[in-house]
Amino acid sequence: MTALTALSSWSCSAFSASSKFRRSLAPTERRLRLSIAPSITEDGRETTVMLRKSKTVSVLVRRFFAILFLKKMTAMDTITIQDYQPVHQPYFERFNRQWIEKDFGMEPLDEFVLKNPEKAILEPGGAILMAICNGEPAGTVGLRRLSDTVFEFTKMTVSESFRRRGIAEALSYASFEKAAALGATEVVLYSNKKNTAAIQLYEKIGFRHLVPEAGVYARADVKMTINMETALLALQRYRQRMIALPALDNIQ
Repeated sequence: MTALTALSSWSCSAFSASSKFRRSLAPTERRLRLSIAPSITEDGRETTVMLRKSKTVSVLVRRFFAILFLKKMTAMDTITIQDYQPVHQPYFERFNRQWIEKDFGMEPLDEFVLKNPEKAILEPGGAILMAICNGEPAGTVGLRRLSDTVFEFTKMTVSESFRRRGIAEALSYASFEKAAALGATEVVLYSNKKNTAAIQLYEKIGFRHLVPEAGVYARADVKMTINMETALLALQRYRQRMIALPALDNIQ
């Protein structure tokens, strides 16, 4: 297991099943009290899954549960977070246009940023990061400079075909490190209450709510902020959590 690292790019081999998924299995394990299941061959991988003893659950149910557990824990994605390159513009535009047009409607600022990310974000001193999953562009996030020390966390999205793999969280933490390197002391974001999953993620990683001002985006009824001290502490905890994920041969 390799943790996200800050070199020329961020990279990790991450279980598609999160630690939250593992914790959600515990009550089921206790309830079923599963016994040792026999070796199971899945996609050519023979693995003996150790489960608790039970006299009440059939072998069929035990095997089904073991296969589900094994598939979730062995599926791996290789994710890298890279600096934006001009070749990424079509992905940056398409990924963001999909969610904006689906849920809200494009605004003039959206059109300018998506079609001209270099002029809108990079040239004024901001940054754009791209998530690459198994070699394919999968998501993006921008940091738009608002002042010498304040950046807007903007245009963060993950392609629908790559969601629920931890990419949005990886992009968010990578943006904290990038913002710190650019001299930020604060990062703000604007969102909408309809984006409940995104807001829950932002709260989880340390953003706190502010009263949104008018005139930034017509759709913005949520504003959040995080200072860099809090952001970098959250990044440190994230890295520790990634390192702590168990290797496959340690799963009991």
